Amino acid sequence: MLDKLISSAAFIYLFSSAVQAHALFPGRQVVYTAGERAIAYFQTNHDGKKAQEYRVELFDVDRWVASSHAVASQEKIAMGPYSIAPGASNSRRFSVMVDLSGQRERTIRVCTKSIAPTNLLEAFSTAVNTRVCSTLVARRI
Repeated sequence: MLDKLISSAAFIYLFSSAVQAHALFPGRQVVYTAGERAIAYFQTNHDGKKAQEYRVELFDVDRWVASSHAVASQEKIAMGPYSIAPGASNSRRFSVMVDLSGQRERTIRVCTKSIAPTNLLEAFSTAVNTRVCSTLVARRI
């Protein structure tokens, strides 16, 4: 019985140390523009124990194909380990510009996806790669 308890505790500890949680805010955003382009701002947070890189991905909302009508200010976001020290920042901001191309409205899926470490030992121990998405709706006034 004690052996099972110890092995369960070890598994929980190892799994929890491999998980790198991150978030993307806001979950849904609607922006209005009088022109052909609209800009929206997003914030990504990271509370993992290790530094992590995330890739910004933009998709057309109706399919998982890279959007040719939107561009992000950054392709990759590097985040340091979580810290509660005063002045430490566990979040990064980036912007997305959407080209309406004559349409009245365009909907884009904005995602941040964790990138597996390039170090072979760290990549092997990475149990979970995550993708967090938000919906961006750009509308012409």
